Amino acid sequence: MSYINVAFKKPDRMRIEYLPENTVSVFNGSAVKICSGNGSKTITLNRVVDFYYGHFLEMLKSYEVTLVGEEKVVVNNESKECYVLAAKDGGKGEVEIEKVWVVKGEWYPAKIQLRVSFPENNTVTLHFVSMELDATLSDSLFEPCDL
Repeated sequence: MSYINVAFKKPDRMRIEYLPENTVSVFNGSAVKICSGNGSKTITLNRVVDFYYGHFLEMLKSYEVTLVGEEKVVVNNESKECYVLAAKDGGKGEVEIEKVWVVKGEWYPAKIQLRVSFPENNTVTLHFVSMELDATLSDSLFEPCDL
């Protein structure tokens, strides 16, 4: 199991810190920059990232979605009742939503299962155990290494 810290900023910025690997990925809307924590090794991918946290529910509009149950998910040390949604879009993108746990009454994803085809085919489950919505984030957070 891997742990990551993720920050999202509208409209198209995302930062992922991989722990304990001490590697950072930053999506700035037009490129992905991946670098080691000390900046000694950097990879730049000139590609548009077509997903980030704020768009997961919006993305679901293009999917065939079914309610498959209800489960509790822990977020910010509190057990939250969630709807569990299964999603299908026919394998169109590099990142596809397979399942989403949506907090009842608050309507935000607390857990998301994805199929990721880049760089190889994997199933990834993101469990947002700690989150702050509408946080104020500095633009400098999205500029690691020489971005």
